[in-house]
Amino acid sequence: LTSVEFNDDDDKVEVGTNSSLSLTNDMTFAAWIKPDTVSGEQRILSRGVTDNASSQYTFGLNSQQLRLTKENIGNFDNGTNVVVADVWSHVAVTVSSTGGITFYHNGVNVGTDSNTTNCNSSSGVFYIGRRWDGSGDFDGDIKEVKVFDYVKSDDQVASLYSNTNPQTPKHYWKLDDSIVGTATTTAVDSGTGTTLNGTLTYLNNYTGTNSS
Repeated sequence: LTSVEFNDDDDKVEVGTNSSLSLTNDMTFAAWIKPDTVSGEQRILSRGVTDNASSQYTFGLNSQQLRLTKENIGNFDNGTNVVVADVWSHVAVTVSSTGGITFYHNGVNVGTDSNTTNCNSSSGVFYIGRRWDGSGDFDGDIKEVKVFDYVKSDDQVASLYSNTNPQTPKHYWKLDDSIVGTATTTAVDSGTGTTLNGTLTYLNNYTGTNSS
């Protein structure tokens, strides 16, 4: 499969403000990533507007650790270094109103946090490859971004990694839907929910590499 390469400046996939992505708790995010570097904060996905209090969530990296941000509430890390530069990793996080936050790397539970506070409600934009305020741009490749509106079990997340029991998410941006020689600015959503295709900006979309 191809992927989209982000180069840590202004590259992004912008999905829009549809309310089906306004998730405050009981949700799962997952993606395949291959970062070029593992220093600082890099965002895989986020939803928000122009200030923390009106924004919702961010999932990505804090150096080699996984980080979930509940905007205006706090940052939550898995606690151990798991992500390596230039190596593909499957990363996921579940956010539960009863069980807290659980992080996964290559299908394995790699850390938890007991926080059960709801994320803010927000009418913000959903992005792939950056934080909603334009910071924390991802440096590397991302593919198969999935959003589920429920909490997956350890076994279900392991299956997402191994693909032994395919599960169709509410929203699913494969980021491999371009045809070589045909430029496109659309990231197709093939999930089961309302179709929310994303718009790719500053990317050479038909090769999966950066153009800016």
